[in-house]
Formats: sequence, C-alpha cells, structure tokens
Amino acid sequence: MLRFLCLAFILTITTPALAEEQTQETVRERIDAITKDFTDNQRAHFMAITGSHNLISVVEIVKEDVGNAVKACAKENPDLSNTIKTRHKDWVATLAPIISDAKANVNNMITVQAYKKPSEIRALLTFMDEKRREKNAEIDKVPVTTPEACNHLRNKMDETEEQLAELLRSTLVSLPMNLQQNLMEQEAVQEE
Repeated sequence: MLRFLCLAFILTITTPALAEEQTQETVRERIDAITKDFTDNQRAHFMAITGSHNLISVVEIVKEDVGNAVKACAKENPDLSNTIKTRHKDWVATLAPIISDAKANVNNMITVQAYKKPSEIRALLTFMDEKRREKNAEIDKVPVTTPEACNHLRNKMDETEEQLAELLRSTLVSLPMNLQQNLMEQEAVQEE
C-alpha cells in the first residue's frame, strides 16, 4: 500500500491527473492555458498546489478502497470483523489529521497567491477531481475476501501506518509549506 501511494505521488507530480491520455491531455491543456504567462516561481507554486491536491485525492481514493475491502472482509469473515474494523478505524484516525492539515495548506496556498483568481484554481482542481472520478468509476474493484487476504490487509495497515503517516506529513504538509516559504523569500530578494 505504501508503494502504491509513493507511485501515486510520483504520478501526480509528473502528470496533472491520473487518467487515460485523452483526459490527461484535457487537464494538461487547462493547466497550460492557466500557466502560460506564469513566472518560474508562480509555475512552481501552482504545481505544488495541483500536486498536493492530486496526492490528497489519491489518498482519499485509497482510503475508500481500503474501507470497502474492510467492509467486504468483515462481511465474509465474521470472526475477523471486529479486529479488521478496529484496525481500519485506527488507520483512518491516524491519516485524518494529516489530510486535514494538507487540505488547509492547499487552501492557504490558493488564498495567498496573486497570479490567478482563487476561483479559477479551484475550478481546475474540481475539474481534475471529476476526471479522476470518471476514470476511477471505470475500474471494477472487487476485494478479495479470503481469510488470508483479509489478514494480509490488516497486517499491511499495521506495517504501513507510521510510514504512510510520515510520507504524507513530509509530502503534503512540510513540502508545500517549505516551497511556499522559499518562493516568498525569492520574491522578497527580487524586489530588493
């Protein structure tokens, strides 16, 4: 699961949306149109916004998929039900404040910038989410509910909770804050 999120983060940095080429092209075209007159610093700031937003969206999808797998496992394996539900609840509780902080950071990054109307940036993020939902809906996700698979899922939540939390803290909270601070410092130096 941690590998999936690392890969998802890399993909969100290198591509504007997780979707097929035509959809990616549409998102790219919108990003290109928005950023065509940006300075390098503005573009870096904007890409930090979209990259962070994409990673948050991917984590939300993973949380939903894991939640669906947990429900299926609990239904098919009543003897594992309490254990896996409790483990999932704890796993989600660990991630929730990090995701909340990350969303607040993205909102702050949108609010403090002066190169585009916040509503234009939010409209693009909404469009990206819509395209991601469309593509995600095309995937038929059927959780494997054997006792072995369900125990493996529970064990993976045990193994990855702290690693995933740290990865998300460093990529969703610290990285955007540091980038924003560096960009503000660069702009202050340029104004002098």
